[in-house]
Amino acid sequence: MKMIVHETLAEIYGCTRLLEDGEALKRLAREAVVSQGATVVGASEVHYVPHGLTIALFLAESHIILTTWPELGLLLVDVMLCNPAMDCCRVLDRIQEAVAPQGSRVDHHVPRALARTPHAATTWPHAAEAAVQLGCPPLSATPTSPPQGGRSHAGPSDTQTRPLPP
Repeated sequence: MKMIVHETLAEIYGCTRLLEDGEALKRLAREAVVSQGATVVGASEVHYVPHGLTIALFLAESHIILTTWPELGLLLVDVMLCNPAMDCCRVLDRIQEAVAPQGSRVDHHVPRALARTPHAATTWPHAAEAAVQLGCPPLSATPTSPPQGGRSHAGPSDTQTRPLPP
């Protein structure tokens, strides 16, 4: 079995509110993923001392994780959705509108072709086409060698800065 999943890592700068409000952030993340048709199946929250928090929502389609740095006005978000009909960027747009309406965002798109082996994932004929449909650059044809003791990856990431849509 082979499949394409889409993951976007985002840095949201200029956050002016909600970075210390775990309940509001959890509600916002839930609403954002549900708006794309995702199903929340669990959640976890960690508060740091003196400030900051991480919220993870576990989805039937994968996950969304938010980590705050209130002292920097920064929110990091990791969205992974296994359903190609769901759009990570729309999830991120909703979150940015709530926490940093005048801020900026940098997205790192990570398309993933999943299979039993890295070779099968990167040679899957439809992997590159699916990645492009998801708005990502094509996957590399050859997986890179993992660093000593590390993991391999099947393709490059694509980084772009996105202003808040009108």
